Amino acid sequence: MQFGGLGGDCAVRPPNVVRNEWDFIRYGTIQYGERIVACDPPVGFVNRDRYTSVDRFTVTFDSGNYVYVGEIDVQVTGGVAPSVTQTRRLDNGPPEVVEIVLDRPIPANARTRFTFNDGAIVQSVSYTYLLGDVDADDDHDLADFAALANCTAQESAMGQCRAFDFNTDGHIDAGDYAAFLLLFSA
Repeated sequence: MQFGGLGGDCAVRPPNVVRNEWDFIRYGTIQYGERIVACDPPVGFVNRDRYTSVDRFTVTFDSGNYVYVGEIDVQVTGGVAPSVTQTRRLDNGPPEVVEIVLDRPIPANARTRFTFNDGAIVQSVSYTYLLGDVDADDDHDLADFAALANCTAQESAMGQCRAFDFNTDGHIDAGDYAAFLLLFSA
C-alpha cells in the first residue's frame, strides 16, 4: 500500500506543489504467531565438543519470519546472561530461518533460556551446559538417570555422555555415578 499527499504554498501563482510519498506505514502491532519448529544447536544439553563457544544460533519457524531483538528475553541461572545484539535472516537462506547473534557465548555451567514473544505466541528455547542435566529441564531426575545408565556402557564419554563426566577423566565410572547421585532429585 502506498500513501502520498500534495502540499504547497497557495499564495504563490501558480501554486508551488510538493508531493510527499511514503512506501509504507506500520500501524500498531503486527500479529505474527509463527511457531518454532527447530533450532541449531538443538534445545537441551549443549555438546561442548561440537559447540565450544555458542555466541549465535539459528531458529527455524513454521513460516517466513524475522524476529526482532526486542522480542527475545534471555534468562540465565548461573553466569552472566548474554544479550541479543542482532537478529537476521541467513544469507540466501530460507525466510523462516533466523540467526540470533549474542554479545558473548552462552555461559558454561549455566542454563540459558531464550523466550520469544512476537505478540501472538510466547515460546522458549533452552540450553544447558550443566553436568548431569541432559534434557535441560532444570533438574536431575529419572530421565537424566536413564541417560546416565546408557552412558555407563560406553568406553569413553562422547556426545551427550560428556554431561556425566563429572571428574573429566574421559570415562563414565563409579565416581561420576556418585557425583550424579548427589544432584539426583527424582
